[in-house]
Amino acid sequence: MSYQTLQYQKDGHKAIVTLDRPDLLNAINLDMEEELIDLWREVRYDHDIRAIVITGAGDRAFCAGMDVRAGRRRDATETSPIRRAGPRPASLLTPKQNGCFKPTVVAVNGVCAAAGFYFVAYGDIIICSDNATFVDPHSSNGLAPVVAQVLFAYRNIPYSYLMRLGLMGRHERTGAAKALDVGLVTEVVPQAQLLERAVEIADVVSRNAPRASQALVKGMWECLDLGLSGGVNQAWYIAEMHDQYSGEAAEGVQAFIEKREPDWDAVQPPPKPE
Repeated sequence: MSYQTLQYQKDGHKAIVTLDRPDLLNAINLDMEEELIDLWREVRYDHDIRAIVITGAGDRAFCAGMDVRAGRRRDATETSPIRRAGPRPASLLTPKQNGCFKPTVVAVNGVCAAAGFYFVAYGDIIICSDNATFVDPHSSNGLAPVVAQVLFAYRNIPYSYLMRLGLMGRHERTGAAKALDVGLVTEVVPQAQLLERAVEIADVVSRNAPRASQALVKGMWECLDLGLSGGVNQAWYIAEMHDQYSGEAAEGVQAFIEKREPDWDAVQPPPKPE
């Protein structure tokens, strides 16, 4: 697989994806969006891959947002609920937006701005380098800073911080220490060790039952939208369906009894759709 705007490396059970436009602070153009959509489909149906790492090329930026010179992908009226059935985002950048619920570790190096926040908001485990900076310039550029803030609110990031970030625009920057304090990231590491640490985390995730991990990612994503009672009921359904039909529960229990490591590769994955 060869891409013009991405670096892709398959390392054991991990997919390591690097946004690769460092001269433009890894800003997203239409080519990158199309390549990401294609890549997430490949990763989704590659059953050897159990975890994803996303980072940015170079040491200046993770992602500076959309490349404004590239224009918008879709007309706003075409993505409006008035003109279509069901919600569909204007950009499909992340694994979850493309139906891929494999655990995703996001390693933020340098500047993360605007649409770069989507990778963070849709990610599962977020870490950053000690030189990371988070800024949302939407309102300063005449754009609505809504989507990432709503996603972050569902992750229990403080409302007051999100409003400050969105309303102050490019005049408000969050450093690594503050990002850790408000829960935007879970860990801060030296810049030189960032990718190594992200891969280490993905390695740990990959040791566990892959479909059980995906059930957690997908279940959390879906159930938090259902309220407490509905969410818990749906969580029970997801857990029971997985435990009864995935084959992983049987292998895990047998491995425990036999005092050995589970062989997840021996559990037959579901077929790829035609």
